[in-house]
Amino acid sequence: MSSRRGKQGISFGYKQLNRRGNNLQSTPKEFLNYDNEQYIDFSPQNISTNKKRLRESSTPKFNKSKKFKQDNNTSYLNSPDFHMLTDELLNHYNKAKQLESTFTLKWKLCEDIFSMFVGIVPNLGVYLVGSSANGFATEDTDADICIVISSYPIDQKREAVKFLEIMRRALRKKIFAGACDLIRARVPILRFTDYATRLRCDVNINNITGIRNTDLLRFYAETDPRVAPLVLILKTWAKFHNINDASQKTLSSYSLTLMCLFYLQAIVILFLS
Repeated sequence: MSSRRGKQGISFGYKQLNRRGNNLQSTPKEFLNYDNEQYIDFSPQNISTNKKRLRESSTPKFNKSKKFKQDNNTSYLNSPDFHMLTDELLNHYNKAKQLESTFTLKWKLCEDIFSMFVGIVPNLGVYLVGSSANGFATEDTDADICIVISSYPIDQKREAVKFLEIMRRALRKKIFAGACDLIRARVPILRFTDYATRLRCDVNINNITGIRNTDLLRFYAETDPRVAPLVLILKTWAKFHNINDASQKTLSSYSLTLMCLFYLQAIVILFLS
């Protein structure tokens, strides 16, 4: 499959990417496997409106303690110190966030990888995923790339590793990258640094969940302009305190992001109630 250049960008396999990110709308229904998955029905008739029952089943025990009191005083939100803190956090976000030019370089890297393998892999798909594409990246965030070689699940221990080995040899042959390290994790990763851009890259094969998660998190980032700054600042804080590395039995960047999003969702529910 050859790439198609146009106003929207280049078509990579199943999905068209544009200069501002990924677009899953053009992914075939069978690729997302909707028909084979069971979904919870959240229609009004299937949601319990029994407040007493809901309160008994979901309220943590400490909420029932006499010592537990909810502070409804929000006057501090209008204090000068609070506004000063907000300004400082936003200034940090604007300085640390990924530049548009850096995103363009990562996009170009996806194009180069696509060009290398499109002639030998039918229905090839190359996706920029993770923080680089979902709106939560800093300027030094690695480029996470997912290569889709099949619309069906593959054996990560054999098929994915085999393709990454082929890719490693191809990158070295074309003097495309320096040291290429194959990390045999649950989802194997090929890690290398691009010579031309000096970008650090992590490539995985057929991690479809990562593609979906990228699109979902980008939706959250675009829903409210406060989301991305808060997530990025939380990740910066965690990195400073060395608690952002899952390999060292601390929290992954993705876990921190989900915790932050859940907090924001809980705050909305609290104020609405």
